[in-house]
Amino acid sequence: MAEARVRVAAYVVRAAPTGLELLVFDHAGLPEAGRQVPAGGVIAGEALEAAVRREVAEETGLTDVTVRTSLGVSQRPQAGAPRVTAFYYATTGEPRDRWEHEVGGDGEDKGLRFDCYFLPLAQVAGSLTDRQDEFIPGLLRAASGNEAPLFVPRLDAGPFVLRPFALDDLDVVREASADPRIPLITSVPAVFTADDGRRFIERQWSRAERGTGYSFAIADGVTGRAVGQAGLWLKDIAAGRASVGYWVAGSARGRRATAHAVRALARWAHDELRIARIELHVEPWNAGSIRTAELAGFRREGLMRGWQEIGGERRDLLLYARLAGDPLPG
Repeated sequence: MAEARVRVAAYVVRAAPTGLELLVFDHAGLPEAGRQVPAGGVIAGEALEAAVRREVAEETGLTDVTVRTSLGVSQRPQAGAPRVTAFYYATTGEPRDRWEHEVGGDGEDKGLRFDCYFLPLAQVAGSLTDRQDEFIPGLLRAASGNEAPLFVPRLDAGPFVLRPFALDDLDVVREASADPRIPLITSVPAVFTADDGRRFIERQWSRAERGTGYSFAIADGVTGRAVGQAGLWLKDIAAGRASVGYWVAGSARGRRATAHAVRALARWAHDELRIARIELHVEPWNAGSIRTAELAGFRREGLMRGWQEIGGERRDLLLYARLAGDPLPG
């Protein structure tokens, strides 16, 4: 019997607000080829996981891919030599929804153009060519316990920008730690050390890595210095809701940093992530935070009695919310 042809196929998944999505592609100008996932032959001496990353890069252009686990092996008899394909589950934080990629290099696929896009995982079964959906049930089981990472973008926010936290942002964590209120209602350490500051920043990264939310540093648009934090949390995203949290260091107050930040965050969440409702909670005495909510187009909906424990006491909180169709203040 002829030696088997060894191949790999990649189920590349990302977490979207509406659920998990799978990277697929169509051959541009060749619709009869059908919808596919990245797949191809393994080079002699090449590790299977390395082959997965190479095939994804060659056929879609993506290099930010993490191979999670093997899902199974498909064996298919063919003329000449049997074909053995190892299917893998991988994740990405790729922010684009759709793009066209032209294959480069010197291989036989050079010059082919692929229309790449993400498809809701629930819509995949039965839609892939060449029985590539054989291991979708296993993918669903694997992905359900291991959310794909989110991509934290850079957003313009008036004279400020929202961006991912960096280890260079320890100064704003240090200042926030000395604030009498911020550590009570956030995960900012109450007593600052360099190690605790780094751990706080790493926790912000881990939110996106676990798919639980987007944590942004609010930074001065000119100097790039971080002055606060704004987050979009996805605990209730299955119900079409998200929540917003924010704080700003004392040295940056008076410039409406949080109002600019929350306004930009809400616009992005509605327009790009298609989140229908965004909520935030404010202590009734906090006039500055109430003003931030109102400037960002949030409406007061009620008083939540004893809603949260803050500083060892149950506190009332005001509920503010905005819907995707609500206007932003001028």
